[in-house]
Amino acid sequence: VIVIDHHLGLEDGTLPEADVVIDPNAIENSATFNSYCGAGLSYKLAEAFLGSTHPMMKKITSLAAIGTIADVMPLIEENRLIVENGLKYMTTDAGRTAGLGALLTEYNIEKHLIAKDIGFKIGPAINAPGRLFDDGAMISFNVLSFDGYWKHATIHAKQLVEYNNTRKKLAAEGTAKVEKNIEKNGLAGNIPMAIYEPGLPEGLVGIFAGRIAEKYKTPCLILTDSEDPEILKGSARSYGDVHLKNILDAHSELLTKYGGHAEAAGLSLEKKNFEEFARVIQEG
Repeated sequence: VIVIDHHLGLEDGTLPEADVVIDPNAIENSATFNSYCGAGLSYKLAEAFLGSTHPMMKKITSLAAIGTIADVMPLIEENRLIVENGLKYMTTDAGRTAGLGALLTEYNIEKHLIAKDIGFKIGPAINAPGRLFDDGAMISFNVLSFDGYWKHATIHAKQLVEYNNTRKKLAAEGTAKVEKNIEKNGLAGNIPMAIYEPGLPEGLVGIFAGRIAEKYKTPCLILTDSEDPEILKGSARSYGDVHLKNILDAHSELLTKYGGHAEAAGLSLEKKNFEEFARVIQEG
C-alpha cells in the first residue's frame, strides 16, 4: 500500500498505516521540494518507476501539469518545469490521450493553450462530475485515461462539458442562497465567517466558500447537512494570509474530522457544536 498526499499532517505526527507514505508536507525534511500537488507527486513516482525518457511520461507530465495548475500550486522550481512541459506536450498526440485531446478540442484549445486555459476551462470540467456525483471522479478519470476511438472520446468529452454547465448553474444558485443567509443573520463582519446552510449540494460547498471568501474578503467556512442528521460537513477557503489549518488545529476538540492546508480545508462537526465553533474561531 502506497499513500500519496500533499496536505499537512496531523499535529501529533500520526501517519496512515501503509508500506510507503509519500507526503513532503507531513514528513518533515523528506524532500528537497514540498510544493507539489497530489498529481505532481504521482508524476514523480511514475518517473522513478518508468524513467524520464519513457514514452508514457509525456502523457503523465500533461496530467501532472493540469493538476498543478488546477490545485493552484506555486509555479516555481519543478512545478514550473512540469507545467511548461505539460502545456507543450498537450498539443501533441504523443503527449495526450484521446480523451484529453477531445476535451481540449471541445474548448478549441487543442493546438495552443496557456495555464489560464487549464485553470478556467479544463480544470473545472474535470472537477465537475466529482462535485455532482458520489462516484463522479471516476467519470473524469475514464475520460482522461481513454485512448480509444476519437468518436467515443468526443462523446465522453461533450458529457464533461455538460456536467460543467450544470455545476455552474447550481453554483450560482447556491452562492445566492448563502449570501441571503449572510444578510439575514448579519454575518458580513465576521472574521473568519462560519455559515451553516442546510440543503446545499455537498460537493459544491468548497466552491461556495471560495466565492464568499473573495466577495467578503474574509476566510469562510461553510457547512451543510450530511447523511447523518447529527453531523454537519463542509469546506473552508482562506483569504489573505490566514492559515486555515492552524485555525482548525486550535479548535480540533469541537471537530469530528478535518484536514487540509493553509488555503483550503474540509471539516465535519456535530450540529450541536456549530454555534460554539463559529464563536471561538472569531475569538482566535
